[in-house]
Amino acid sequence: MSLRLPNDAKLFFKHISESASQLQGVRFMDIDKYYACLMLGLKAGELGSEDAIVPNSFLAAGSGYPEVYRETADLIAGLLVDAEIRRNNIDVTDRDQIEREVVKLLKPKSAMGLSDKGIDLLNRYAARGLEYLKSETVAPRSLELFLIDYGRVWDALDTQWSKLART
Repeated sequence: MSLRLPNDAKLFFKHISESASQLQGVRFMDIDKYYACLMLGLKAGELGSEDAIVPNSFLAAGSGYPEVYRETADLIAGLLVDAEIRRNNIDVTDRDQIEREVVKLLKPKSAMGLSDKGIDLLNRYAARGLEYLKSETVAPRSLELFLIDYGRVWDALDTQWSKLART
């Protein structure tokens, strides 16, 4: 298993990659695109389709996260477990069910700390995150504009979930 970008990610982020490469010391790599999409998908707790993911990887799971993302490995694993608990409506007081979920998703001795199933689900959450971005924004022309739009989409998810919680 490996990390694979959502189908349209490279096209959607094309202008950021081009504009960032012109700035001194700034790079917007595939892992950055993936992470941005992943965080939205995990926050929403929704999976994208397997068909919405490119077949070839940009990062082999055996190599682990790039240096700048290594410190977030535990955070990503925890957010994955949380999203799966919410998505599957698991009672948070049911320790046995939560333990089964954790065992299914995590593999502590692996380079990313995730099982193949966990990595597959990460890719699907990232695909859903890109769907949210594409439905709420246009392809960004620069990193600065993307970050503004990203914050707006993030806040919209908060609003959406707050309304659901009240009903």
